[in-house]
Amino acid sequence: MPKHDVILQPGDPVPKEFGALIQEKLGSQQVERLQQHGGLIRLSVAAPYVDRKKNAPRVFVNKAFLTELHAIRRNGHELEAKIRNLRMKELKTICRELAIPVRSKATAHEIRAQILDYIRSEDKWQAIAQS
Repeated sequence: MPKHDVILQPGDPVPKEFGALIQEKLGSQQVERLQQHGGLIRLSVAAPYVDRKKNAPRVFVNKAFLTELHAIRRNGHELEAKIRNLRMKELKTICRELAIPVRSKATAHEIRAQILDYIRSEDKWQAIAQS
């Protein structure tokens, strides 16, 4: 979360851009108190870290889609791109169809990682067996 702190010593003037906002939202008494006693003004922004893509195309998770995921398992970038924009409901459907165990409160990021690990696991075990 991005934030910016302004530390005021007793007697320091409150910056104009903060003073107007503090006076509007908290009252002029708080501005006077900051000037008299000093204090901390903290500006922080809380916003979602990922873009919400409401218009993203829906993907129907069926046998053909799962076969396609399995077919591109050796191309890591393509596989990741294929599941990157899937909604949580679609990710959980993939897990249910492939019998991948996931926590009920798992995040989309964790579920994507589980799906990638599961799809690539056959190649990993073959590489281990050959060495």
